Amino acid sequence: IRDFDSSELSYRLSNTIGISYIYYIISYIFNYDDHIFNSLFVNLFLITLFYILIYKICTILNVNKTRLYLILFINSPLIYYSQGINKELFTLVFYFLSIYLLLKRKVFLLFIATLAFSLIRMQHCIFSLYLYFLYTSPNRQSLLIRIFIIYIATSILGTYLVQNVVWGHSEEPGLSKYIFYMNQEYYIGTFLLGLIKILQIFYDQLKLSIGFYNNGIINLYFLKETIPTFVLMFFIVNIWVRFKMIRFFHGEKILYLAIVSFMFVLIILPIVHQRYMFPVVTTLIMIGLNKPTNRKISSSIPS
Repeated sequence: IRDFDSSELSYRLSNTIGISYIYYIISYIFNYDDHIFNSLFVNLFLITLFYILIYKICTILNVNKTRLYLILFINSPLIYYSQGINKELFTLVFYFLSIYLLLKRKVFLLFIATLAFSLIRMQHCIFSLYLYFLYTSPNRQSLLIRIFIIYIATSILGTYLVQNVVWGHSEEPGLSKYIFYMNQEYYIGTFLLGLIKILQIFYDQLKLSIGFYNNGIINLYFLKETIPTFVLMFFIVNIWVRFKMIRFFHGEKILYLAIVSFMFVLIILPIVHQRYMFPVVTTLIMIGLNKPTNRKISSSIPS
């Protein structure tokens, strides 16, 4: 943030400039440089907006909203991310805002929101494009074909972004480093190992949830994932049964497609980290808490 005052900025594409500029503007407008204090109000505003969005989504999908407030209590990472400057809450809001705008068929507003939120994380624009592409599939066969097309596009984007974007922790050891190297040298890392990376991200979520206590020390960062993960384990059978029973044009289809779209975005990133699962875990909790809808929802977008 201080670099905006000193003009010591790199103009190469970076995933940190947008969030820094937002807090620079806030500090400039209110003439208050305590960024941690400023972030508290920004984060609480985003959490409020998030709750409003999921309430509206449940209203449109005609699902049970009586347990909706539990999302705020079960989803303990909300407490953690309400503190300090972070991009996770911006991603959470954009994720559900995209779902809401597609359900309302407000494509132009989705386009504007995508441009705005892509200043925070460039991959936001990829998520909204993927979700729109999948959600507008006219039938199951078309959906499967579009998923394959997205996987090919993801493989190409993964290679391109490695060459042109500054990513934090891009030299992370393990599978991520191997994919990073194969994308740099042979352009096939994401294509060959992308699906394995998804499994690794889920494993990272589980590992953090059970590894919060070590040598008499409680790791609060790990502990924040324990509650939502064990809640998901409780709901896992219900979520799977409902996924198999869901009809193509009914209710929760868009929630599952949002998960698929977001996981494809995570394949592109050259790192594996549990925090990127935040919107997916929230969506699964949302599905698990509510009853399925029988209401037919049209996914056609008027031209």
